[in-house]
This record gives sequence, structure tokens and C-alpha cells, in this order.
Amino acid sequence: MRIRGRTFFLGILLACCLTGSGLHAQNESTTIDTTIPLEQRIVETPASVLRPIRAHLEPHTLSVAERDKVIKALAALPAFETNALAAHVRSISFVEGRVTNGMTIPLATPSGTIYDIVIHASVLDETVSAFFTRKEQGCYRASTSGETIAIEAGSQDAVLYVLLHEAMHVVDGIPPVQSTAAYTTPRSLAADIWNDSLTVNPPYRSPFLEGACFRTGTPGSMDNAQDTYKALQSSPFASLYGSKNWYDDSAELVALYHLTQVLHEPYRITLRTQEQTILSIEPMSSPTVQRRFSAVKALYQQKS
Repeated sequence: MRIRGRTFFLGILLACCLTGSGLHAQNESTTIDTTIPLEQRIVETPASVLRPIRAHLEPHTLSVAERDKVIKALAALPAFETNALAAHVRSISFVEGRVTNGMTIPLATPSGTIYDIVIHASVLDETVSAFFTRKEQGCYRASTSGETIAIEAGSQDAVLYVLLHEAMHVVDGIPPVQSTAAYTTPRSLAADIWNDSLTVNPPYRSPFLEGACFRTGTPGSMDNAQDTYKALQSSPFASLYGSKNWYDDSAELVALYHLTQVLHEPYRITLRTQEQTILSIEPMSSPTVQRRFSAVKALYQQKS
């Protein structure tokens, strides 16, 4: 989830806490020392970030192994995202409690371009496949027919996907005058697809996608799952979550492009019963999605 004072938009929440860090006090600053490596910005959640939602969250102290996972994930990001994080992210932290998977939170500064990324600690114990499957299963009520959904997306650590997604929200938030990229706004990546941040242009509208839980906030019936994923397969969206709004559309497109096209991981959504596979789709193989790849490639080609 991405939150900004002047613009409504959504995303995913990640959080990581390291006690005893020398950067804890600096994290309350409203400026960034861009010479500090990103791995040193993995710190205890700043009090100014945690205070408004403290009733529901507790800091998570990273183990050595968990910290190594986060550092490995940061090193695997594309250069344009790494550059954006280095210039605009104050802290990366992890929390436990009742919260979504990740959030990109802007500081209340005049420029509005300094961010804290907070991530739910549960993702540190998941692969991308387990993360996607859990998230998608939460979109549906249990089926009396015994249908289930699973997503095969490889064995990369889920924290890599979350950072790919959240980093794109940071890229989207950089004013054009500060950016050297040709495609740095959600509207640029979503050109001709979205009329505004929540309204899909008529050629791409589907009652099944618009009725999905990521848009409505309410789990739907598994009886609609086949029609929903058939609609997704013929849409320009990389994932069901990406059909939620244009900010998550661009973040999902880039994150799944990196996983499938750069790291060569699968992304397959399967509906099945105990007896048989009912439907299996690969959204990133859809010609409608692949037509958007040239815009994503432009991000990878930008100079730092």
C-alpha cells in the first residue's frame, strides 16, 4: 500500500526492525543522506511512522538470517528502483500485527518525496509462490465444490517481490523534473488503460475484475473464480491485484516482469478440485500484457 497526503493510492506493506541501530535517531530526520547504503537503512520502524498505528502493530526484530534475506533482495532489484530507493527512502522496517503486507508512506515534507517502507514480517518466512497463493486464496470464500486456487511463482523469497512492488510506488512518486526516466508515473505505464486512478477505460472493463475482492474489499464466491481468471487472461493486467487501481497496476506489472522476464521464474494461476485441474493461466504470457513490455523496458534502460 502506498499512502500520500495529496493523492489516494494503494499498494503493499513491509516492515523490519533492528534494535540498537546507529541510524535509529537519524530516521526521524526529514532529509536523507544518500551516501548511506540501503542495507544500513534497514532499521527499527521510526516512531513517527509507528505512532499512528501502534495499537495494531509491534516492531519485528530481524534475525541475522532475516536481515541477510532483505539485503539479498535489495541487491536483486533493477537499477532504476535501487536509484529511486537510494534517493528517496529514509527507512525500511518490519512489523508484526494486524496489517496488510506492505506500505510505502511519505513523510509530511514540502516535496513529499521522502518515504518509509514498512513490511509485514510474515513475508520473511514465505516464498513468492506461498505469498501469492495465500494472498489470492484470501480473495474467496471456501467453495462447497472443493475448488482451490494455487499460484506457482518460483522459490524466490517473498520479500523480493514486496520490495519490487513497493519500490515502484517510490518511482511513481518522483516528480518528473527529478526523474530521468521516460516512464516514471503510473499514468505513463497505464496509458490508454485507466481513465483515472480507479476507473478502467471501457475496452478493458470486466464485471468479474471489478467485482474481485481487491477492489471491493470483500471475499467473493469461488463460483466466480473461473470467469474472473478468464477475464484476467484477456486483460492488460499482470495480476488480479493489478486490476485494483493504476498505481498497483504499474507496480504489479514491473514486479512480475522482473520475476518472469529477468529472473525467469514462472507465474501460473491454477484452479483445481481434488480430481482435476479446471483452469490454468499465465497472465504474463498474454499478448495484451506483453504489449506493455516496451514501456517497462524503457525503465530498465534509463541511465542513473
